Amino acid sequence: MEIDSVKHGLAVGLWIVGCFALAAQCDPVYAFLFFVPTALGPHAVTHWLCYRLKSRGAGVVLVVATLAYGACFFYFYMSAFYIHLDAQGGLSMLIVWIASLPVMVPLWLWARALERRARGRADAGEVSPAPPLETIGSG
Repeated sequence: MEIDSVKHGLAVGLWIVGCFALAAQCDPVYAFLFFVPTALGPHAVTHWLCYRLKSRGAGVVLVVATLAYGACFFYFYMSAFYIHLDAQGGLSMLIVWIASLPVMVPLWLWARALERRARGRADAGEVSPAPPLETIGSG
């Protein structure tokens, strides 16, 4: 399985699970939109990077970043709504992005560095891309 399909599948899956989980806790269902920018904001950055960074190394790091943020989101969600029942528990979903930044920012920077390294090799000629299909056999 190609890393692009894995990283995009995980990213879309986290969007679906995260939005449904937040909507399940809101009395008017559309009120979850208030939590989406803060609760899933770092995932939006990771998902954007999934589309921008194409190298295999960056893809692996972004898969790890998606899984790490999913675990962080799951921890805060379970803690707020099921483990520590409190009237103010839902407000912890507003700070989940702050708690995740010490892990997410280094992962984003690492993925970007791997992408730059892969592009630098391609520019230097170390990694040659496959020839277009039109030139194969037209010799």
